[in-house]
Order: sequence, then structure tokens, then C-alpha cells
Amino acid sequence: MVWLESILIICGISFDIFAQMECQGSLIADIKKEQVIKICLAVVAWQVAALITGHFLASWFVRWKDIEGSELLLGEIMSAVILIALGARQFYESRMKYSFVEHREERLSVKKMLLLLGRVTFYTVLTGIALAFTGAELSVIVVSVVIISIAAVMIGIYTGYNFGFEHREKAYVIGALILVVIGAENFVGTLISL
Repeated sequence: MVWLESILIICGISFDIFAQMECQGSLIADIKKEQVIKICLAVVAWQVAALITGHFLASWFVRWKDIEGSELLLGEIMSAVILIALGARQFYESRMKYSFVEHREERLSVKKMLLLLGRVTFYTVLTGIALAFTGAELSVIVVSVVIISIAAVMIGIYTGYNFGFEHREKAYVIGALILVVIGAENFVGTLISL
């Protein structure tokens, strides 16, 4: 069941991408498929790199410190705390009332999208660390992040283009609920196994 948990965690953090893409999609005059493809590729590369970095850091730490047994339970608790904190951050984001300068843009900018993602890279690296401590396989993480990130970007852009950015708050709340529920379940499961 670790693979299902990993997919759900990646879904939870991808609602952040959806919300950002929805806001950007609401501003463009026309959607050009080549721009959407470029943004999908850039977002996927960025997310994969950040998650692999987090996964590598946690795996390296476990091997370097030769952590096993009860010490590894600390990593599982840390993973649960990270997920709950990321969920709390998304709840906070859902309540923030940002003022958007609503002006029509001719095209989506890959550079602008990467700058938006750059500010949440730290949270994605933390997610990679949490996934490593839950025992997620790197192959499952990479495949999941590719598929889910592409879906989040495309659905977010088209939702914003057609309906505006009213769903931003709901997206953050859904992502937060997923992360908090999985984090709490991991926390309780780890405490029970003590």
C-alpha cells in the first residue's frame, strides 16, 4: 500500500500546481498547445528534480548514519509531521486573499511558471524526504509525479481559462486534506507499532 500512499501524497502536493496554473490560465487570451506542452515539461522536470533531491537526501542520511530499527521510527514520525505541516500550509494558502492584477496576457510564460514553482520548491523537497521515510520507491515517485503534474498543469490551465480562478481555494483545501489525513494516519500507525 506504500505505492498508493505515495500517489496520494503526490496528488496532494499537485493541487498547489493546479491552483497556480488555474490563476495563470484565467489571464491568457488564448491557449496555445505548444506553450502548454513546454510548461508541462518544465513543471515535470522541476517537480521530479525536487522530489528526487528530497528522496536522495533522506536516503543518504539513513545510510550515512546507519539508521535502523527504532531510530527509523523517528524518520517515519518526521515524515508524518512533514505531511501534516505541508497540509497546514495548504490550508493557510487557501485562506490567503491574494490580489491578482487581472490583465490579459497573450501567452503563458514558462519563465513565469518556473518562478512560481521556485517559491514552493522547498516544500517539494520536504515531500521527497517524507516519501523516502515512508518507504516509497523512487520509480513510483517519478512515474506518479510525471503523470499527476501533467494532469495538474493541463487541467489547471484549462479550468482557469474557462472558469476563472474561483476553484483555487477548493484545490488547496483538497490537497491539504489529503496530506493531513495521510500524515495523521502515518503518525498514528507509527505510534501503534511502538
